[in-house]
Amino acid sequence: MIVSNGDGVPRNCLRLMTPTVLVRAVGVVPRPPTARWVLLFSRRGVGGMAGKTMNENHIRAISSTLAFLDKALCDFEQWADGYQAQGVLYREENRLPPKARDAIRAEIHRIRAILAEMHDRLGLAVKTEDVATSIWAWCWTAMAPIEELEARHLRAYGEVAPKYRVYLDSQSAQLAECLREIATVASRYRPAPPPAGGARRSAPPAVPPDRKSHGETPKG
Repeated sequence: MIVSNGDGVPRNCLRLMTPTVLVRAVGVVPRPPTARWVLLFSRRGVGGMAGKTMNENHIRAISSTLAFLDKALCDFEQWADGYQAQGVLYREENRLPPKARDAIRAEIHRIRAILAEMHDRLGLAVKTEDVATSIWAWCWTAMAPIEELEARHLRAYGEVAPKYRVYLDSQSAQLAECLREIATVASRYRPAPPPAGGARRSAPPAVPPDRKSHGETPKG
């Protein structure tokens, strides 16, 4: 049974009409298309509709959010494979049993299947982070709080005992020096900046990250 909207146009046909066709068929100007309409038209293959309602800002916002999600999945995946960080002042305890790891992997696969479908349909941008650049940026970001471990900065929390002033200043300086050295090494492998008004030059290979999956210990 076909139900009409009172203007002689079946309701099931209205759902498949573009705004222009609706004006011709019904004689009224339709309301702006909602997200539900956009999704419906994209599924039905109505050409041009998605391009008119999904601008670059929409795509950029969606891409950024989902790239953030996908990056978190990379951490989940390493933990599901048994990885646990073992530092001096920072450690991870991976107590996930095999059954839980399998369940997490299954959900990761489901999420990535959704992300792949959205990438293909919406033309989402892929965010690529250069490892050398990430190391370089992190080192310089951490430099300021490390240098504030000096006794003169710690006075804001109370007077530092004399026997610790020289010690803290020395240790802070050594830590900052090590970070600067790491940043210097990483900077040698950062991609070259794109030339003004031209295409981006090919980047040298990035330094392999220290963090490994499957619980492997980085080789020295």
